[in-house]
Amino acid sequence: MEQPVHKDDYEGLRYVTQHTAVPVAADESAYSAANAAHLIAMGAINVVNIKLMKSGFVEALDIAAVCRATHTQLMIGAMMESRLAISAAAHFVAGLGGFRFVDLDTPMLLAEDPFVGGYVQKGGVYDLMGIERGLGIERK
Repeated sequence: MEQPVHKDDYEGLRYVTQHTAVPVAADESAYSAANAAHLIAMGAINVVNIKLMKSGFVEALDIAAVCRATHTQLMIGAMMESRLAISAAAHFVAGLGGFRFVDLDTPMLLAEDPFVGGYVQKGGVYDLMGIERGLGIERK
């Protein structure tokens, strides 16, 4: 269950986490490594959803390190992003590993994506093997 309460309602997040068997993910509530560590320490979450557009690469690496150190599950998500940003997120996940949940479907929601390439998606699998350099993205 992703961010079931307002981003500032940490006690509500903890309440939901303690009263369900479903993993509860912080999204908007986990915007930095320090904030993710606080939520984990208070038992408010089971999962942290990292979004590169929310945190940037450096903070995302720090959030992932906090989650690994505390055995907290990782999720990668996206806002309304094109194939370019999703390719970057897919590379991030492939490089780090250890992500249990992947939610990178936003290009499917766009009326028109100005990019092609970057990955081949087959169901829930993002295949990066055909990329020869960089993110493998080109403008249409």
